[in-house]
Amino acid sequence: MFGLGGLVLGLVVFPIYWLLPGGEQARRERARRTVALAMRAFVWLMSSLGGSATRSAARNGWGAPASSSLPTIRPCAT
Repeated sequence: MFGLGGLVLGLVVFPIYWLLPGGEQARRERARRTVALAMRAFVWLMSSLGGSATRSAARNGWGAPASSSLPTIRPCAT
């Protein structure tokens, strides 16, 4: 989803900004607001779909997703 959003912004939204009136500063401000809005929308989408690994990492306390298929490495007792 993140890559698709970047593709849409780069190929559709930002070229349209070149057609709108305003100078360099106005274009930069519009671009910043658009990127901020797109990031908020992406975070909302991922959290509403349950695609955030941050929540599961907080649940298991190790910083990795709880459903990780990686082997667990534990320190050796000496």
